Amino acid sequence: MFFTHSQFNLVYQFWIHTEVVKSLGPLEHVLNTPSHHRVHHGSNVKYLDKNYAGVLIIWDRLFGTFCWEEETPTYGLVHNIESYNLWTIQLAHFRWIASDVPQQVGWRNKLRRLVCGPGWVPGTGRLGDPSTFPEPDPARRRFDTGRPLWLQLYATLHLLLLLAPSVTFAQQHLALPPLGVLLYSGQLLLALSCVGWLLDGAGWAPLAELVRCALALVSLAWLGGQYPAAAVTAGRAVLAGSMLLWLGAVSLGDGKAKDQGTNKHCTYTNMGN
Repeated sequence: MFFTHSQFNLVYQFWIHTEVVKSLGPLEHVLNTPSHHRVHHGSNVKYLDKNYAGVLIIWDRLFGTFCWEEETPTYGLVHNIESYNLWTIQLAHFRWIASDVPQQVGWRNKLRRLVCGPGWVPGTGRLGDPSTFPEPDPARRRFDTGRPLWLQLYATLHLLLLLAPSVTFAQQHLALPPLGVLLYSGQLLLALSCVGWLLDGAGWAPLAELVRCALALVSLAWLGGQYPAAAVTAGRAVLAGSMLLWLGAVSLGDGKAKDQGTNKHCTYTNMGN
């Protein structure tokens, strides 16, 4: 029963991420709706730490974290993390805390910095004083690194290709040997990392993606028997073509660096422009 409920709660999350549905009338008092969830993703001060519910909004009403959508939310964080790098996204807050702790006076304040909310400063409550929080700029633009269309399509294709091993890993991880778990999780983590590095324009991204595609080909030779032959053949073709692409990008970057007497730079972001 718990598994069924958890899966329903997960699936329910997809449809509430929209601006198309404005209001569901009386259901707004019971269910978590698109309107309520837009509030949850808003960085407006009045919307911070509101509407945590998954399916039933009554929990937020009970615990005092409910807020109606009264104005169009400005989506994002108070201070946006402008990167597609999953390591930056996951670790940015810890880095911020680590850099802020030494600036606090006294061990009590240092300890509070570790356990209190991001808006906390000495002399305020656990979550800080909302009246001192900055309001977001309504004209704030969605983060975009301006990468060429071909690179965006490449990233999309490889993210779609990750669906098959992701589902397989989720279904079989308990039955896999330790080496299989490491192989699956390592490949997925490396693939997501490479996509983020490519979209961020990191100088090492072409070489990392070249190595990643080579490792994926080796993994496919070992684990490919679980998938239809046609799918395996298509996967091999995509990975081999990707290797040729990044081999050319790495060679181009090396050549330009030598000609200009500089370090390697993001020449691949200019390919196709």
